Amino acid sequence: MASQIATELTNRRSVALTETVVLNGLGWLFRSQETSDFGIDAHVEITTDERATGELIALQIKGGSSAFKTPTEDGWYFSVTAKHADYWLNHSLPVLLVLADLDSSRCFWQVIDSNTLESTGKNYKVLVPRGNDVSAASDEWQGLTRRYLENTDLLYETNSQRLPPASVVRLDELRKTDSLAAASLAADLAAGRGNPREAIVELVRSRRTWLGRVS
Repeated sequence: MASQIATELTNRRSVALTETVVLNGLGWLFRSQETSDFGIDAHVEITTDERATGELIALQIKGGSSAFKTPTEDGWYFSVTAKHADYWLNHSLPVLLVLADLDSSRCFWQVIDSNTLESTGKNYKVLVPRGNDVSAASDEWQGLTRRYLENTDLLYETNSQRLPPASVVRLDELRKTDSLAAASLAADLAAGRGNPREAIVELVRSRRTWLGRVS
């Protein structure tokens, strides 16, 4: 029981530290996932001029000494199960692995994709570079989300397959006039499909810049 409590405290402190770094270092919105998706601890939304943009990133956050137990000259290797890797690669949002150093109060990140996942046989490992400091990740994270959103057709098709037919009918109508808004909304709804009511509440609360164009 004591070890379980210690693990839970480490997890919560790691998420809290990451939130602090994102809020203070980047000035963006951070939403921890209390009833989290499998392997997703938080969503970050990029803001511009204190307005939410609808550009989202999903974070898997790990912290404590166990997260840094395999150091290299360039950073740290983190082990990933095949189940998690498959889930992240097929997620409706870009996924980043964040390692939270509770001693130095610094966080480091790596994008999860087919290039960063290295096979170890049955599972994978990811190298998180020492130079990838979350507090200085603004340009890289914005570039990541915008490249992701540029391919709106693929984004829309992937996420609409995860939604109820009635929702897709409405999204198809929106897509005729605003493909980016439709793709962003489909991604948000797909990400929150485990708790659709909360997903809608969060959408309204966050005041996405494109939300006013959705009728």
